[in-house]
Amino acid sequence: MVKYLHWSLWLSTEVGQPIVGASTLIFLVMLISGLVLWWPGSKSKKAFKQRLTVKWGAKFKRLNYDLHNVPGFYISMISAVVALTGLVMAFRWVLALVYFIASGGETAETPPVKLEAPVVQTASTPLDEVFASSRSLYPEAATIGLFGAAQDSLVLAYVKVQDDVYYESHNLLYERATGKPLTAQHHEDRNAGEKLLYMNYDIHVGAILGLPGKILAFLASLVCSSLPVTGFLIWFGKTRKLVKETVKLKAEQIPA
Repeated sequence: MVKYLHWSLWLSTEVGQPIVGASTLIFLVMLISGLVLWWPGSKSKKAFKQRLTVKWGAKFKRLNYDLHNVPGFYISMISAVVALTGLVMAFRWVLALVYFIASGGETAETPPVKLEAPVVQTASTPLDEVFASSRSLYPEAATIGLFGAAQDSLVLAYVKVQDDVYYESHNLLYERATGKPLTAQHHEDRNAGEKLLYMNYDIHVGAILGLPGKILAFLASLVCSSLPVTGFLIWFGKTRKLVKETVKLKAEQIPA
């Protein structure tokens, strides 16, 4: 339930994912603009130290301002990476752009499935035999996932074999007629763009660095969830002050 809330707000993927993606894109723009606003005009060490320190003894308004700026700066780079990897999952054009850059100008293409022999329609091979075959090919695999194909497909099943590292996976296609592996894609055979896209989820959740990476991603996400609150309070305080000054100015302009 939490995964699909994060993925598409419990809506269909076609409706919810563009909303999540657009929100992530807006967040990334605000993160970059926030860094520009945070950057001190003076390059002195004192100026930077003031921007990197929370004044815990200050009044609420100043404390809220520091709690918005200081933690926001420290997690900005991590949050930017989390946001960018989220955009890869949300928008196909971002995925294609990342693949294009990482692969050195290649475009992602799905090669047609080629059969080694003409297909003879026979009874479907059970998936448990597919699993046993996959296990024999990869006896050290951490997990083996089986996904059945449509009944009218020439492919019986798609198999994803994962090692201890999540993104180091191998993909197999099993032919429906023979029950034998049709094609195989190994992690080491992928180009840089493919490897980066397979790593995208691990980077997104911090698992690329193991438990320390997950903790960093968690802390960054925790701070990010506080930024709208502290940011709203900053905006509300300035708006309230502006309204008071406007009312006071108009009152002074009214003749006695």
